[in-house]
Amino acid sequence: MQIHFFMPANESYISWKKKIRKALFDAGFTFPEVIIQTEDENTIRHMIFECSIEE
Repeated sequence: MQIHFFMPANESYISWKKKIRKALFDAGFTFPEVIIQTEDENTIRHMIFECSIEE
């Protein structure tokens, strides 16, 4: 599964990345891999969290 998170590129993403990873893991998902991209002429940061639900 993929979860997409968008934010301004000029803001720090590190704390958001940690919070989202922890929330997904605490909710029963596998620890997510994260892909970070910058879009729209470097004004939007796009984080993609890839994980699976543990059964």
